[in-house]
Amino acid sequence: MLRHLFFGEIAFFEQQKENLKNMKADAIEEISRKLDLLHGYDDQITAAKAQYNNSQMFHALDEAMERGEKIAKEAEKYAPKTPEERREDMIEEATGADKDAGMLSEIMDELSEAAEEMTDEMTERTVPDTATINVLADGVSVGQ
Repeated sequence: MLRHLFFGEIAFFEQQKENLKNMKADAIEEISRKLDLLHGYDDQITAAKAQYNNSQMFHALDEAMERGEKIAKEAEKYAPKTPEERREDMIEEATGADKDAGMLSEIMDELSEAAEEMTDEMTERTVPDTATINVLADGVSVGQ
């Protein structure tokens, strides 16, 4: 959009210069005025081009600064940590305070799974199925 404005402005002044060619100038004053208009149009064209170049330069600079900020933010993640930060990270990891990603949390999960498996195995060994109960019940008399 901005580009069209600048080039539209330049096209306008180029057209004005073309119109000067059709303008009659017989007297010295008319020729002088025509030259002044020509130089004025050239100055306007130069100013529009400079303004466009400046806007492009500032746009590129803004984008470069944004990219630099993103890179700096990412670089902070990989910066060497102080001994205190390393200690805090170790504590977080050991206690599982970091979103269930800690070593203690993992051990507790494994322990829970092992306990569940053992409970299932013990239940299977100690609770007979209904067929076994019926066979035992048929073989046992109440008076013995």
